[in-house]
Amino acid sequence: MLVFSKNVGKLELLIIGDWHRNPETRERTDLGEAVYQLKYNRAELTQSALKDYGNIIYKGFFVKMLSELPLREQQFLVTTIPYHKTGQNSLTRDILRAVLRDYKNSSLLEGVLLNPKPSMKSVTLDVKKNFWDGIYKKGEVTFNIDVANKTILIVDDLYQSGTSINMYTEYLKSCLARVVFGLVLTKTLSSTDNTVSRH
Repeated sequence: MLVFSKNVGKLELLIIGDWHRNPETRERTDLGEAVYQLKYNRAELTQSALKDYGNIIYKGFFVKMLSELPLREQQFLVTTIPYHKTGQNSLTRDILRAVLRDYKNSSLLEGVLLNPKPSMKSVTLDVKKNFWDGIYKKGEVTFNIDVANKTILIVDDLYQSGTSINMYTEYLKSCLARVVFGLVLTKTLSSTDNTVSRH
């Protein structure tokens, strides 16, 4: 199941691969399980399991998701939610590398935080919004490329409330980005809170 949404916040198009958990059974979907294992248990996985989960993401969903974006014929920048050099999610880094590998017309846009980001797993949405709002208002993100008049693809592994991707999109637009698309692997069942991790 692919979820397509046009005009989500300031995003022109958001594509989500699947639910993280099945809405009826509450069990992780195949894609949700692959995302969970690669995000939280990567160090404990065998090489065979790493490959299997990678194939679920890449062959099962990622190729189709990318093909739905109108990016084949134009130059674009690909980025993740801004991170600090001391810690970037390795799964989103893998997604980023796959886009750069498969789309020769893409270039890396690094959005780097000047200061480390605290964990956002157990905070309320208001705290999360205030954090990102403060970061962007103070200009505490540096880019390796000027984003003015550029087409940008934001990639991420998990969409809960949309706060991170929507606020980043607003910031990119304030920096005069022309078009911003989003590609996210899974969507959590909860959209309204950010208080408890529900892997």
